[in-house]
Amino acid sequence: MSRTRYIEIADDLVKRIENGEFPTGKVPAMASLIPYYGTSWRTLSRTWERLVSQRVIRVVPGVGTFLVSASYIPKQRKHR
Repeated sequence: MSRTRYIEIADDLVKRIENGEFPTGKVPAMASLIPYYGTSWRTLSRTWERLVSQRVIRVVPGVGTFLVSASYIPKQRKHR
């Protein structure tokens, strides 16, 4: 049985977060991720609902989407 698309996208976003693709802690807007994942607004909306309920992201209306936990923000390596 295959996983639901919004769960696949949520899992992929968590991997991207863990790999440091969003080092500032700000996640790209949903509108920019729709073409990236080739999906509908509703599917990405369900993805956001899942990530919010898992406390991975928080949405600040009119401002953006941010990582909730500092553990998801990659630590900067110190240059010697």
